Amino acid sequence: MNKYSIRSIQQFKKKSNSLFSSSLLNSNKYNNNYNYYSIMKKDKTCKLNLVKLVKCSFSNINSNGNDNDKQNNNNQFSKSNITFNKDSENISNTNNTNKSNNKYNPELIDNKAKSINIIDSLPEKIQLLLKLGRYDRPIGTLLLFWPCAWGTTLGALTLNITLAKFISMYFVGSMLMRSSGCIINDMWDRNIDKQVERTKERPLASGKITMLEASIFLSLHLSASLYILLQLPYISIISGLAIMPLVCIYPFIKRVTFFPQLILGFCFNSGIVICFPSLTNTINLGICIPFYLGGVLWTLIYDTIYAHMDKEDDKLINVKSTALYFNDNTKKFLMIFLAAIMALFYYSLNKKNKLDNATKSLLVISTFFQVYEIKKVDLNSPLSCLKSFKRNNIFGLLIFLACIANMYDMKGEEAIINH
Repeated sequence: MNKYSIRSIQQFKKKSNSLFSSSLLNSNKYNNNYNYYSIMKKDKTCKLNLVKLVKCSFSNINSNGNDNDKQNNNNQFSKSNITFNKDSENISNTNNTNKSNNKYNPELIDNKAKSINIIDSLPEKIQLLLKLGRYDRPIGTLLLFWPCAWGTTLGALTLNITLAKFISMYFVGSMLMRSSGCIINDMWDRNIDKQVERTKERPLASGKITMLEASIFLSLHLSASLYILLQLPYISIISGLAIMPLVCIYPFIKRVTFFPQLILGFCFNSGIVICFPSLTNTINLGICIPFYLGGVLWTLIYDTIYAHMDKEDDKLINVKSTALYFNDNTKKFLMIFLAAIMALFYYSLNKKNKLDNATKSLLVISTFFQVYEIKKVDLNSPLSCLKSFKRNNIFGLLIFLACIANMYDMKGEEAIINH
């Protein structure tokens, strides 16, 4: 009989603190070893109890007893309502390897707490198509949307219903175009994705979706996106069509240069140029272009952090990125980019309308927020990189609020744009 008997488990369930209550142990949210590990670090008592629990559960198989004792122990343990799912076992079996080379799928771990149950409850084929378009991961849509919101607000004369209407329309457009870009990317990279831990289970890479199905789904997205684009002024239509070649070749760029993130920046921030003339049918390049360049550098920041998640696999399959190019100097470069971003944003907003205290405060808050994120992120931890990448959504929101605040001077009068 093992030293840590089944009775020890029962006592553990009764006496351990609320962090490891029975309800939590039965919850899918904590049903993997990685989350157990991250929680137990916070409490020494939980750590000791968990070590006993794990020892008991895995050493029963090798305990000195007859087969009946082993079977009895296993049966009793199964009644304790503590389960380890398939994903947890996979993470457990590769735990030592992951700590040494940091190769695991952070999105899988993150999904335990962040999954979108609506999508998971749909028929399998629809699930796969929506996941192909990354509808289960809305952060990319938001990162594409914020430059659209910035551009619309920069080009507006005042806050009104029409402005809100255009911003809402651009949100839908961002969702469609972001999904289109993801589908194009997966079609290009399906063979590469098979070799990367984080992407090998994507619908196309895993063979669950055919190229024909992906092509039809892409056509629907592009058609809907074109319909929205044709509602805009002529100059916006030209700008939108001009960016499409970059969207299409972006997946190929990572094979020939270390700066695919720069091309992504030109694509993701094109909304600034496209949306600026929405309400006035004119564009002020002196305001728009510096803000656009600032947005491109912002994408360099968050997508370089994102690229650090795959750097071990990228080295093996010869895929290039700024994460590999900057390497150990990444944070220094990101700080330089941030300084340039805030200088460009300050210049553009001040050119549109002399900055008031509210706008200045929001720019300062945005700067300190991004500095904190750059310093805090662990570039050798895929999960830390993923969380930092997602929090860039907050930076986008802060800059949007700064654009709104800039529409009014300190006396509350409407801003006048010098076109």
